[in-house]
Amino acid sequence: LDDDEDNVDNVDSVDNVDNVQVIGPDSDEAEEAYNRRWPPHARRRDDDNIRTEPLGDTKEPTSLYRTGDYPDNDEPDGFHFDHHPSEPSQLVSTDDMNAISSHAPLRHRHKKWVLLYSTLRDGISMQTLLRKAKGHAPTVLLVRDMSRNVFGAFCSESWRVSQRYFGTGETFVFRVDPDPAVWKWWWQKSSEQQNDFFQWGSPEGIAVGGAGGYAIWLDSELCRGISRCSLTFGNSCLASREEYLVGAVELWHLL
Repeated sequence: LDDDEDNVDNVDSVDNVDNVQVIGPDSDEAEEAYNRRWPPHARRRDDDNIRTEPLGDTKEPTSLYRTGDYPDNDEPDGFHFDHHPSEPSQLVSTDDMNAISSHAPLRHRHKKWVLLYSTLRDGISMQTLLRKAKGHAPTVLLVRDMSRNVFGAFCSESWRVSQRYFGTGETFVFRVDPDPAVWKWWWQKSSEQQNDFFQWGSPEGIAVGGAGGYAIWLDSELCRGISRCSLTFGNSCLASREEYLVGAVELWHLL
């Protein structure tokens, strides 16, 4: 999967016009292509029959690598995590795992990382990912795009197919490379509009975040993805571009 993005044929592009993403003109062919490409929650159609997605608002992230400054006083200064995963990750280092764990709820911070699914180990299959993820929570979803940006999400509930969003406010998204950062639930925004859209799973793909756009969305073939500003977290785009090609995926259980 980790081929150069420029060598992949038939990859559509999206133009940015005045802070609005124009998906395509109004035609039967464009309609069909649009509906194949975008999951239902990401579709919008305005009065001029132009498909658009607002870029939305963002907030300042937290540094992924904590330095002992725990605002909730739930860890002593200088606390060091020393996790040993069940097997090496192909996407992040042990130090990265420790950094991600430091942002998890206290009861999960010292748990062992156990690899449930990897495209490099288990093949490219959303069905396999969901089957191996069944009943396991919390999990950490890791994604590397074709430009080698690495990002992901701490997911509080087990992955499943559902007609509704699920998950809790303990869910958060992060970027490991480049510019390591974390975005937790933007609960202050919930007073202005509903934004408790944490996890979503369907035969069309899985997603983290909503309200304005998906923070992370992976299609059913684990080939294409979307990362946009999500009012659930107030994140900026986590990938190298808002529409990206997937290079590799890992799903870890904190056990």
